[in-house]
Amino acid sequence: MDFLEYQTFNVGIPVEDEINVLPEPASSLPLIPSTPTLSSGGNFSSNEVFNLPDLENAKFANDAVSLNDRMQKYAARSIELLPRNAAPLPTTTENGLETQQTDFNQLLKTPQVTNSVLTKRLSRVLSDVNHPNYQLDLRLRKALSILQENQHVWGIDSENLIKSEFIGSLARKSFKSDIERQLLDDHLTVLEHFQPIARRIKRYANPVKNILDLGNKVVAIQKSNEDSLTSDPQVDSLRKQLENLKLKRKILIGIRDNMTLNQVEDEQLSSGVIDDQYFKLINKLMAIKERATYLISLSNPMAGKALLEKVNNYLQYANKRIYNYLMDFLYEYESMSKTFGERNLESKDSTLGVFQDCLIYLSNDLKYFNDFLAAVVSLRSKKLFEEFLSQFDIENKKSKPIILSAHDPARYLGDVLAYVHSVIANEADFLKSLFTLQHKELQDKPKSILQENGQFFENLDTKVLNDIINSLSNPTRIRLEQTVRFEEDALINFDMMQLLELYQMMFMKHGLDNEGKLVKVLKDLAALAKSRIVSFYSDFLDGAAKEAQPTTELLPPSWIVDYISYLCDLFDRIEHTTAQADILNEEFFDKLVLQPCKTTFFRQAESWFPLAKKNLIAKFNLTILKANTFDMIVSRLVPYHNTIFSEAYAHDTYDSLNNMLETLVTQLNEVQTRLLFESTGMILYYNLFNMIFPVSSVQDQLDYDMYTSVIENPIMNLDTIEKAVQYKLKEYLPQALMDVQEIYLFNLTSPKIANSVASTAFTTFAKFYSVFRNVLFLLFPNDEDRIKSILSYSEDDVNMLLGIN
Repeated sequence: MDFLEYQTFNVGIPVEDEINVLPEPASSLPLIPSTPTLSSGGNFSSNEVFNLPDLENAKFANDAVSLNDRMQKYAARSIELLPRNAAPLPTTTENGLETQQTDFNQLLKTPQVTNSVLTKRLSRVLSDVNHPNYQLDLRLRKALSILQENQHVWGIDSENLIKSEFIGSLARKSFKSDIERQLLDDHLTVLEHFQPIARRIKRYANPVKNILDLGNKVVAIQKSNEDSLTSDPQVDSLRKQLENLKLKRKILIGIRDNMTLNQVEDEQLSSGVIDDQYFKLINKLMAIKERATYLISLSNPMAGKALLEKVNNYLQYANKRIYNYLMDFLYEYESMSKTFGERNLESKDSTLGVFQDCLIYLSNDLKYFNDFLAAVVSLRSKKLFEEFLSQFDIENKKSKPIILSAHDPARYLGDVLAYVHSVIANEADFLKSLFTLQHKELQDKPKSILQENGQFFENLDTKVLNDIINSLSNPTRIRLEQTVRFEEDALINFDMMQLLELYQMMFMKHGLDNEGKLVKVLKDLAALAKSRIVSFYSDFLDGAAKEAQPTTELLPPSWIVDYISYLCDLFDRIEHTTAQADILNEEFFDKLVLQPCKTTFFRQAESWFPLAKKNLIAKFNLTILKANTFDMIVSRLVPYHNTIFSEAYAHDTYDSLNNMLETLVTQLNEVQTRLLFESTGMILYYNLFNMIFPVSSVQDQLDYDMYTSVIENPIMNLDTIEKAVQYKLKEYLPQALMDVQEIYLFNLTSPKIANSVASTAFTTFAKFYSVFRNVLFLLFPNDEDRIKSILSYSEDDVNMLLGIN
């Protein structure tokens, strides 16, 4: 058949060369050809018919060599396989009668015989493994198997392919064309797959050639035993490019790691647990944001803007999650407080640390930060307000209602203020445990938080406390104002005034603002209580006892203490009497306020210290007694400064008493300073320097030149200075602070005045000591070591010993 392409004409080819023989298409040799044949004259004739040789009776030698002999031998052996007596085959004539054909030549002309011959031929080709063309037949057999398995898939018309007529020949040729076209397509596909490889090989051709050339050069140099190695400029250039690329890669990797979040970090930011790792992630985002600001300053800020926008979105989302976490924490605490009672969070509590860290990072977003603080204030205010009202409920079974003590106004007011104070104290402790952030370790936090948001953390607990406690101002005013306003007893009003002032101080001690609503309420109630106190005892001075000796503690005389106490009661009562204009006149303030304090007391005090004009210690004690007394007087009259002493003459009277106290404090400063200089042996030099130029006016080293003239004074000799100053200075200065505080100023009742006097004296001494020491260095530049031995304490040592900051 035409489609069988095994090699038929490969006889005489050695076996070892069969593998290399290319397949050739089989020639068409039909058993009964219909094509014209070549005549003897060289012309084609269609009448000549090919006749098969008589192969049945032919005898062939075993040593046939020629191709024709072999062909005849092969055909004869094929005929031997056919049956000798052919079975009669039915034929159909024109008349419809069947006749039997037994002629062998006619038998070969029938399709059945032809198919049988071909079948045996194919069977032998496909099953015989001993003939020389077995390898080629094996490939043919494999191809036929593939065709047979896929004939339905490929749509192979097997019936037409095996036909011997023109239709079969045409089908086989078409099938062959299809196979060749498909084979070409497959070859093109393979070539297309090889095309990138070919391009790559072509691209690598020049580098490989350069490497080969360089290798040849190196080999040539080695063979020539030369020590120097040649360097290819192209290799050096490529090496530099490689280093630059590696550097760029490292830079890009660093930018990727430092300017972006990986997938794990992005997942943690969106749904991770809020803990230390989450805060580290926010730190990284803030660092990226800071770096993004630098990118904006570049010539092309688009990358920086895009990165900054993305980071801001990340931070916005993180702030929202932190805000939700804080709100959940707050509501959870409130829920637990209702179930198990109020409790303060300990500093070692891990949840508290996370809470404070969240609050620090939330300060980057003021909206969320202020919203959270407002939520805290709202929840806590509501709770405290409800608890405050429950204290006045008769049916309250948890504690004794405050309303039961309403029959005693002072006790009732004290109970209300005591409860409010306990609420403030508990709330202050609770808020301090939550919002005391200025003492928290902030080294691991970004610097931007500390620089930009540090103001929000300072005294945050106090700010929140004031906002929360302000909710109790109106209920407290409602509960106490009527009690104070309608109480007529002056002493009870005085007691209530004292309670109000006391709790005002205690409230402020817990951090309440002096201008807060609750503190203002207490101030208003105290002023109201003061306005209700009126007392007057005008004849107390006539019966006052005369004291022969002062008290050892240099305290004010008892008579003036009692007098001022009664006078305060009088002022309390006068504020609420209709005769106020008649009593508080010029004569009243002159005879009952100024004369007892300035005339009577001064005369009596000076009689107790007759040596005050000659003895500095006696003068100092007298001044302390006067200062203690006037400090007591002024302090007792301070509450009435805006009420009793509001009139012009009354105000002048109060100012006169206050100025007298200031004058006494100034005298104490002078006497204490003089005692300090005398104890150190430097009083003469202090007076000498002040005569030339006030020491307190010295500003810098240029002013030291003002004292160069003191070298002419005999006492400005180093020997004299050493004899007068060195020993006393070394012995007394270390104990000066204790002597001043525990001996000289111990009897001062006012810590403020005592601190002011000591501070003034020490500051003056330290100032003079510095000037005196530097002037000596200026006057005696060659005796610097001796000056340091005389004035052995440095300026810092003096400041430390005297407690000067």
